[in-house]
Amino acid sequence: MARDFNRNSRNEHRDSSGPPDLSQASFGKTSHSIAISQSTEIELKFFVPAQTLESLIKDKSFDVLEQHYFSRDEVKKLRLEYSLHEHVENSHEFRVARVRQTKTHSGERSYLIEFKGKKEDICRREYGIPLSRKEYRELLERASAGSVEKRRFEIEGHIEHNGSYVRAVAQVDVILKAGRPLTPLATSLTTVDIELSSVELAEALRKGKHSFSFLERCLDISADETEAGKSLTTRKLAKYGLDKERRDALRELENLAKRLSV
Repeated sequence: MARDFNRNSRNEHRDSSGPPDLSQASFGKTSHSIAISQSTEIELKFFVPAQTLESLIKDKSFDVLEQHYFSRDEVKKLRLEYSLHEHVENSHEFRVARVRQTKTHSGERSYLIEFKGKKEDICRREYGIPLSRKEYRELLERASAGSVEKRRFEIEGHIEHNGSYVRAVAQVDVILKAGRPLTPLATSLTTVDIELSSVELAEALRKGKHSFSFLERCLDISADETEAGKSLTTRKLAKYGLDKERRDALRELENLAKRLSV
């Protein structure tokens, strides 16, 4: 029975036009059959002034995530090592890879390597392969393109669509450390990700047909269309930390967010 190893993708949209089911595929360096999660990620991302969510996440349990990114050259090697070209259509399009450790609030740990395709507006193909602790630690030595550490809280809500209420989960990420080496940030950065099962649900969310009232004071940075949004992607924050460019971008987003609350 296939297992979903991407525990944070609660509302996953399967790409019916994509590659075949790989639930028991054997990949490259792994010596055992594994389940690979494959999906088209449909996600809206928001910048949140920290004080906006203080009361909602206070005393709430959270998971701790560490994400470590690979250089472009390493991604090419990893695609071959995990034989993605044999199982995934247009595997060359997956130019971003990261390895992740998730520690739940109950102390359980899981490990995953994820390959991500080209982003098209709010949609992106992604593939996740579970790892053992040993495999994770070996890959960690090769992840030289930066890291982030964050706390992830979850807030449940719903979206109104076609006369129904569709359950949705807002993943609140408070980034506390970033860069090479992993360094505590002078000021934390908070974002909200909401993964959705269809573009139609994303459009309904953007139109305000939802129960997440705090989004009224948040900036939609899903498409990374602004310079500030482009500077504050998780991957760039992982690579550069909170350097001058990212501090300036953070101030710009904070100022824009203040106008929303006036």
